[in-house]
Amino acid sequence: SKEQGFVSDSGIEEVENDLGRKKYARTIARRLINTDASEEAFAICINGSWGTGKTHFLKYLKEAVLSQDKDATIVDFAPWLNSSPQQISSEFFLTLRKELRIENRDIDKELKKYAKLLASLPSETGAVVDFIDNVRNLLGQSDSTLDELREDVNEKLRDLGHKVFIFIDDIDRLDNNEVLEILRLIRNTAKFPNLIYVASFDSKYVENAINAALKSNDFGDRYIDKIFQLEISLPNYEYVTKIYELVDVLKSHLNLNEQDTFELENEILSSTSRGINLNEYLHTFRDVKRYANLLLTSISQFFIGGKHNEEISLRDLVWIELIYYCDPEVYEEIETTPIDRLLEYKQSNSYSDLFYVYKYSGDKKPMTVSILQWLFPTDMKGHKIESNSIRYARN
Repeated sequence: SKEQGFVSDSGIEEVENDLGRKKYARTIARRLINTDASEEAFAICINGSWGTGKTHFLKYLKEAVLSQDKDATIVDFAPWLNSSPQQISSEFFLTLRKELRIENRDIDKELKKYAKLLASLPSETGAVVDFIDNVRNLLGQSDSTLDELREDVNEKLRDLGHKVFIFIDDIDRLDNNEVLEILRLIRNTAKFPNLIYVASFDSKYVENAINAALKSNDFGDRYIDKIFQLEISLPNYEYVTKIYELVDVLKSHLNLNEQDTFELENEILSSTSRGINLNEYLHTFRDVKRYANLLLTSISQFFIGGKHNEEISLRDLVWIELIYYCDPEVYEEIETTPIDRLLEYKQSNSYSDLFYVYKYSGDKKPMTVSILQWLFPTDMKGHKIESNSIRYARN
C-alpha cells in the first residue's frame, strides 16, 4: 500500500470515535433552540484545556442546530484574526450584519447605525468592573442616543422570528484586553434578543486574562459567571481510546510488513505491562497526533519500503521518541552524556558487549523514569532480547 504523509493537527479533522459527544451536542442544541431568548441574548461557554476537542464539539453543535432548526442563522466569528480590541468590535458587527443582511435589510441598517456610534465612543476596555454593584455599565458612559439605537436593534431582532447562533472559538488565543472586549460584546454591547452565543475557551486562561486586564486577582471567575448562563466542561478522552487512535494512525500511515506491524501494535497496546502509563504523556488527541508524527518520521528512516534495515529496534523506537516528545532535555542528555543517567555494564552472552542500565538520579519529570527503566532494565524479565536494542552501547 502507498505510504501516507503526516497526521494533520487541524482542530477540524474528524475523529472516528466521537465518544458520545455528537449525541451530547444534539441534546445541548435542542435545549438551546427551545431556550427563551426573546428579550436578551443567551450565552454558554465550552470550557476545556488545549487539545480537548472544543473545536470538534462546536462543529457537532452547529450540525445539530442546523439539523433541528432549519430557520436558524449560524454566525462564525474568529476574534483572533483581528489586531486590536477596537477592531474586534468592528469586525464582529460587520460579520453579524453580513449574515443577517440577506434575511432582513432593516436589521442591517439599524446594526450599522448602532455600530458606527459605538465605534465613536472612547474605549473603556481596561476599566475596572464593580461586581458587587452587579457590574457597572461596561461601555463606561450612558448615552441616550446609543440606548435608543440599541432599542431599535432590539425591536428588529425580536421580530426576526428565529434565533441567531453565534459561535466564537479560540478566545484563549487572545491577549488580555482582547479577551475582555469579546466578553463585553457578549455581556453588554451586543446582548440583543434572539441571539445565542456559544463561546469556547480554557476558563483558567480567560480568568487570568480578565484579572490582568482589570488589575485584580479575583474578578475572573465571577466575570465569567456573570456573562455565561451555562458552562460545559469537556473531559479528556478515555485512555484506551487514545491508545487505539495512536495505533490506528500509525498503521494507516506506515507501510510496514506484517511482522513489524504486529511488533509496533503489540508494543503500544502492552504499554501498561511495561510499567508505562501513556495517559501521563498523551493527554489529548492532539498529543497523540504530534507524537505519531514523530514516530512516522523516525520509523521511516529505518523502515524503507516496508523493509527493516535492522539498525535499531522498532520496539525501542516507540519509547525513545516518547522521551523526546515529553522531555527533550533528558533525551539530549542521554544522547550526549549517557553516563550521567545510565550505568555501564559488561555482560557475557552471545552479544558480549557493553550495555547500559538506568540509575535513578532525581529526574525533574518522574514520569520519564518508567520509560528509562524499560529501555535500560537491570532485569531483562519481559524483554525480548534484540541485538539492535538501544541498551547496547554500540547502538
